[in-house]
Amino acid sequence: MLSEQELFASYSNRSILGGNEVYFELNIAMEFISDCQENNFAILGIEGFIPDGKYIIPQSDMITDYSPTSAGTWEEYRNSCFISAKNLIQSFPVTVGLLLNFVIFSEEDYLKSITKYL
Repeated sequence: MLSEQELFASYSNRSILGGNEVYFELNIAMEFISDCQENNFAILGIEGFIPDGKYIIPQSDMITDYSPTSAGTWEEYRNSCFISAKNLIQSFPVTVGLLLNFVIFSEEDYLKSITKYL
């Protein structure tokens, strides 16, 4: 299994780096979320961006947050995030230049976050 840093680094030649953020084109994004699933990470959030010259403009209608809202098993949460992220990305319009940024969550992060629901 890859660490979070290793996972993002494995996409360094197929993504766009801006500051401390990594941006993925739509076709690569689907592969990335599958790799997250395979490496035991959940998709916590997704943000869409459109490049405009030297800027990357956030798209407020392409932001989602899958933060846990109740206590459940890690596997249920991770799988739910995977399915939701996949469906969301498939619903995005094919927009020239659309870039996606992901926040991913480890099992350890998840377990810490759900203690307030226990």
